[in-house]
Amino acid sequence: MPNKVDRAKLFLSFDALKGFQEYLRQQEKVVVKCRQLSEDEYAQLEWKIHMIKPNDIITVIYFADEEYIKVCGMVAKIDLINHKTIQIVNKIIPIKNIIDIELTHEIE
Repeated sequence: MPNKVDRAKLFLSFDALKGFQEYLRQQEKVVVKCRQLSEDEYAQLEWKIHMIKPNDIITVIYFADEEYIKVCGMVAKIDLINHKTIQIVNKIIPIKNIIDIELTHEIE
């Protein structure tokens, strides 16, 4: 007769509903369309973008993979000419996907 430890090992890898947890996570995700900014919102966002300098701490809300993502961190690089991106720590964000920016802290 197997001892209790051996018997417990039999059930450790058992998943009666294999993939069910992943399925639930997919169902929880709400797919949304990217919101279009008004002319005033766009002008204000452009002004904020041009005020950003490397080493500033900012909060950015942007659209990616059918969802809005909020990132807060230090600006590593900003490219307004070639790639039109903002890099926050290791995350590179296309400026065209940004819907809001908040300057949290400025480091000199």
